[in-house]
Amino acid sequence: HLLTGETRTGGWHTEQYDCLSLPLFVRPNTILPVGAHEDGPAYDYADGLTLRLYALAGAAARRVCGTDGKEVLRAETLRQGDTVTVRLAGDTHNVKLLAVGETALADVQGAETEQTPEGTLLRVTADTVRFALRQ
Repeated sequence: HLLTGETRTGGWHTEQYDCLSLPLFVRPNTILPVGAHEDGPAYDYADGLTLRLYALAGAAARRVCGTDGKEVLRAETLRQGDTVTVRLAGDTHNVKLLAVGETALADVQGAETEQTPEGTLLRVTADTVRFALRQ
């Protein structure tokens, strides 16, 4: 779940939600861009951007476009075994990755790490970030 971190297995689920809650579940193998600004819809989307990585498996890709519709950032991930490689192209200044639900990363290259309640935050220092997932 995007807001609570709850995970579920596949299939249909029946629940009731009130006007103060939403079923905002994120599929596995998703790169979800989350902006840093809450003061309006038009801003430099790459500035302070966090790419939230959910249960990566195989390959995934995401484009982030600016307010003019032109691509400002591209992210591609590839998981091989327990090793994840993230390749970034475009405006990578001040971009972060959040490995949601992952609290034990090893052999991190191209980023500085910080533990958060949601997972491991990686402050990108290179166009290619590589890390190993620990079980």
